[in-house]
Amino acid sequence: MIELPAWGTALAGVAVGTACGFTVRRARLCSFGAVEDAWMGGDTRRLRIFGLALAIALVGTQALIGLHLLDPANSTYV
Repeated sequence: MIELPAWGTALAGVAVGTACGFTVRRARLCSFGAVEDAWMGGDTRRLRIFGLALAIALVGTQALIGLHLLDPANSTYV
């Protein structure tokens, strides 16, 4: 696993968080809005996009674990 100093980890977190936040805001990706659109309006486009994003995150995480670039035992969330 790649070891970064604390400032590098914080800087990477800010950069990734900013990029993801900007993308999600521009794409109007909201889980509640997606469910509401599907339930009330019959439009499942945002719900399908949300599902695709979830699938990509799951596959990406498992790929990082499989390549030994991520060790879930070191996570405080497990």
